[in-house]
Amino acid sequence: MLSEWAVAEMQKESCAGLPFFGSVAKPEVGYGLTWWIDAKDRSGAPDQLSVAGAWGAIPWVNHTRGYAAFWLTYSNLPSSADVWSETVPLLHAALDSPR
Repeated sequence: MLSEWAVAEMQKESCAGLPFFGSVAKPEVGYGLTWWIDAKDRSGAPDQLSVAGAWGAIPWVNHTRGYAAFWLTYSNLPSSADVWSETVPLLHAALDSPR
């Protein structure tokens, strides 16, 4: 079990101020310890984090919307990342729509 402090430390940007070259498959904003930072909130804190695996496994956390999910396909990273990138906005639209 990790403490709340340890999780926050893992999700904190580790490359601030350094040149950053993202993945060809996923255009990330930054990198924390074990997490790609996909989006930041208005204060600049990591908001959505993910970890793209080589065989199509992409777990992610979205702090603003309050969810975590796991995307798993039987494919390679580039094609999985493409589908993931197209699917996440649809999920967000569904979560953000009034019920």
